[in-house]
Amino acid sequence: MSIKKIKQFNDQKFLDDLKSVRDVMVIPTQSNAYLRVTKKDLLKEAQTGKIVYYLTDKIFVVKRMAMVVI
Repeated sequence: MSIKKIKQFNDQKFLDDLKSVRDVMVIPTQSNAYLRVTKKDLLKEAQTGKIVYYLTDKIFVVKRMAMVVI
């Protein structure tokens, strides 16, 4: 995993946000269900393209920040 390759497509804010969240979730386009993804897998994808995401605390009953990848 190369930080240099990740920064070609994504900015430093993406890396900071990824460190700060506890869970990473993906929401498929045809479904309203959230699927859990590991941070390691997301970093592999970030090496090859731009990651579109947002942060929310509305998914879990216990208010904790989660990154949702669109």
